[in-house]
Amino acid sequence: NIVTPKEGYGLAEELKRAGFWVRMVSDKPEAADRALKEHMVEVMDKREVECVVLVSDDSGFAEILWEAKERCLRTVVI
Repeated sequence: NIVTPKEGYGLAEELKRAGFWVRMVSDKPEAADRALKEHMVEVMDKREVECVVLVSDDSGFAEILWEAKERCLRTVVI
């Protein structure tokens, strides 16, 4: 038997309730990475942030982090 969990396991609603911004994306490969990178560029373009904090071991974010540094933003990677 294959059990299909509820979409998002209810995590999105719990995160929203805790005050986090949540954006649902498709389950296609790299969809979440692409959406996060686009959002990072958008907030950097609008100068809405002074610091970028990323919790990830995905080296695919290296380029966007270098871009943040070039824009004189602080970066924290965990």
